[in-house]
Amino acid sequence: QPRLPGINNSPFASLATGKRDQNKMPTDADNKRQAARDVIDILEDISKILNTNLSRTELSLCVSLIENGVNPDALAAVVKDLRKESATANRSQ
Repeated sequence: QPRLPGINNSPFASLATGKRDQNKMPTDADNKRQAARDVIDILEDISKILNTNLSRTELSLCVSLIENGVNPDALAAVVKDLRKESATANRSQ
């Protein structure tokens, strides 16, 4: 998986994996990762209610981008544009 400067430092960037040894006491980093997972769980529920069709990974990336200074409105516009382009490309095939 490619490493992106800044984005991979976010606790949201590595939510797809992350099993930890159950015999260890949770560290501060473990607690932060769990809190990030909890946030993504909530965002995933909201995403499903709103029918955004964003995957858990896509939600995590969006959160990471926003945490790193990307304007949320601009990000939403890019997502919409990419979906339109994808739909147009799929129709022409």
